[in-house]
Amino acid sequence: SFMFTQCDNLKRIDLSTWNTKNVTNFTEAFSECGNLESVDLSSWTMGSETSNQSRESSIFEGCEKLKSISLGELGRFSEFSGLPPIPLSDKYTGEWIGLDTGKIYSSSDDFMINYDGSVPDTYVWKKKSAYVISYNFVTDKNSSKGLPEEIMRLLPAPLREIDDKAVVESPTLSTTRVIFPEGAWTFKGWDNALVTISGADVQVTGVWEFTPKITSQSIVTETVHFVSDNGRVLMPAFSQKVMIVSLIDQASGKRIYYFKLIDHSSPSVDPYEKLDASWNTGAASFPAIAYPAVKDYHVISTTDSAGDLTQITAQNVDDKSADLEFTVTYAQNTGAVTVPTDDVPAKPIQNPSTSTDVTPQSKPVKRTLPRTGENESEAVFLAGSGMLGLGALELLLKKRQQNPNQ
Repeated sequence: SFMFTQCDNLKRIDLSTWNTKNVTNFTEAFSECGNLESVDLSSWTMGSETSNQSRESSIFEGCEKLKSISLGELGRFSEFSGLPPIPLSDKYTGEWIGLDTGKIYSSSDDFMINYDGSVPDTYVWKKKSAYVISYNFVTDKNSSKGLPEEIMRLLPAPLREIDDKAVVESPTLSTTRVIFPEGAWTFKGWDNALVTISGADVQVTGVWEFTPKITSQSIVTETVHFVSDNGRVLMPAFSQKVMIVSLIDQASGKRIYYFKLIDHSSPSVDPYEKLDASWNTGAASFPAIAYPAVKDYHVISTTDSAGDLTQITAQNVDDKSADLEFTVTYAQNTGAVTVPTDDVPAKPIQNPSTSTDVTPQSKPVKRTLPRTGENESEAVFLAGSGMLGLGALELLLKKRQQNPNQ
């Protein structure tokens, strides 16, 4: 008793964490707190059937400005609580109203005598010209499912006793994504984030979107090798990956497949992720791959069953397909000079679907004589010169034998 008696500077107090189960005397707990406007007693236990009413008397005696009281299921009072009547004016009706429930008590005496804990709430003075902001949930236009009870329980309570011209921000939900076995509901936002009261009640609508759960996902890889007819690798292999996912359409109950080409580093997809416009529906496929041009070489065969010597044709795959692997074989053009197979391979191409001048590192043929170390061309020149000299000498000797006097 007398806990806060005559605390004139006390305006607001939150005692919702107090456990008063074993308290037996609340007499004049807040009496003569002339400036007290708000008190939270939502956890208090008072007014049990065995308690003495006199020990709860005059709790609010002299609290003329007290206009907000939060009560729980066990916070009960009596006609002796001393709660002052609400002053009649052009602003207030003299009634108490629950902010969340809208429960109305006609007077302070009615409030203290008849509040039984069945409608716990924060009760305030009811205004004559006050408005209500209520909230509603709907599904987005693409969602065919109704909102489950777990979502509706997140609906905020109405805001009551809002003055005209007041500007009120719509509440932030404590949970904006709810996972279910068949998919996820995601809160997309309010249709009116900032409400301005203009002489009428307002309803604000929040939109939820349903995303079906991705029930399967797989990755298929296509690899193409580029080699010469003698087995030499002309350039690094090219590969691409396609991811295939499926989900159950809620409207039709049918399984729908989606696919897209992905980077080699792409992670798996969140099962509750909403698929964006980068995904394609229907049968998955790899696009055709044009063979890259290699200088001095031409394509002679491919392991692609289509047998096209210009490209690997588009390949259809599904979530059960094995990885695809193809080899494109090139032959050297007639008259082109080749190099030993242990030479440095060609540089990798950036995109094999476009022509590129990737040329094997060919070297001019250079031979040396085994003993002299001379170039073959030099030796041929010297040998030719020597033979011409010998021929001229032989001709001169024949002429002298025919004419010994010369």
